[in-house]
Amino acid sequence: MVTNQYEIIDVHLHAWWVGETVEPLFEPNQTYILNEKVFSDTIAQMDSLGIRCSVLSGPNNLTIEWCRRAPGRFIASWQANPYVPDQEVSLFLQAIETQGFRGLGELISPYAGLALNDRRFFPLYKICEERHLPVFFHTGLNGPDFTRETPKFRVELGNPLLLEDVVEAFPELKIVMAHMSFPFTEQAAYMLLTHSNVYMDVAVVNWYLGRAGFHHLLKQVIDLVGPDKILFGSDQMNVPEMMPSGVSAILEAPFLTQVDKRKILGENARHLLGIGVAEEER
Repeated sequence: MVTNQYEIIDVHLHAWWVGETVEPLFEPNQTYILNEKVFSDTIAQMDSLGIRCSVLSGPNNLTIEWCRRAPGRFIASWQANPYVPDQEVSLFLQAIETQGFRGLGELISPYAGLALNDRRFFPLYKICEERHLPVFFHTGLNGPDFTRETPKFRVELGNPLLLEDVVEAFPELKIVMAHMSFPFTEQAAYMLLTHSNVYMDVAVVNWYLGRAGFHHLLKQVIDLVGPDKILFGSDQMNVPEMMPSGVSAILEAPFLTQVDKRKILGENARHLLGIGVAEEER
């Protein structure tokens, strides 16, 4: 797989922890132990694939640690507690001002039984709009047999049309809909077409749905709105070996031009995040 002709930015990566439970997603401000193997294997995959930098979220102490260990490779994004986001304003401000956080999310409100337009998150959005920081929303799907670990999750809570309330309240907020919002991809395409400040990433669906399924969704969006607001993401969690599959799914899409691939793999993210080659390589 040849990737050296592209500048790749992964907008959807997670710092992982030691242990098998999903508790850190719901208590992200506790202290967790870094999974050394996942960290080293992720760096190795990024190097192999030519992924120059990634937007990183997870337990916040681990996000800080990953950034410290690999300077310039990660853009820290604050993981909010999905149950009490309105109580985290001061923590989030401190994280921006003293710890280098440059985004919010992946917000997993549907996992806590809260819809995308729940107003308890609005104080955090106000901070991001004022500072031109992106917010990454979990939209759409969950994994197989999800009710065993996340019983409050309902896919309808992640319908991207609910974000219209967020857009109305914060018209300058940079919004990213994760996972192409599948199974609401058509609704997500409408949001891209209608709102200039809304983007989507292709994380998870670029490997979870299989190549044919992903290409079907991607072509649908390309045909409707073009490539300019689509972002590459791997949603790498604790299996870095899936990252090549996500990259190759873009490279091998027969309906994408070379310009399309460059935009999706990196150029669109540069525009959204306000970064350049020189900043990324420092």
